[in-house]
Amino acid sequence: MVCFAAAPYILTHPPFSFAIVRGVETKFLKRRQGYALNTVGFLCKELFSRYQLKNIFLWVEEGNQAARSLYQKIGFSEEVEISLTYCDLKEE
Repeated sequence: MVCFAAAPYILTHPPFSFAIVRGVETKFLKRRQGYALNTVGFLCKELFSRYQLKNIFLWVEEGNQAARSLYQKIGFSEEVEISLTYCDLKEE
């Protein structure tokens, strides 16, 4: 496998219908050859057609400019920035 992308979150209940794409990964020596562009593009087309989604969102790290540029080529636009906070469950 050269490239992988997943949509682990798909919601199809009106009025909300969206998916979140995550985990896009291309083998290091195969990067910048169009694999991620084709893989994510294909996944998005499948999600839109199969589930009649209104939106597809993706998560990308703030400093990952290569990924951000790729997603803009596919047609994604940057709309919001989300900050995540993690909470550990303390055992008592």
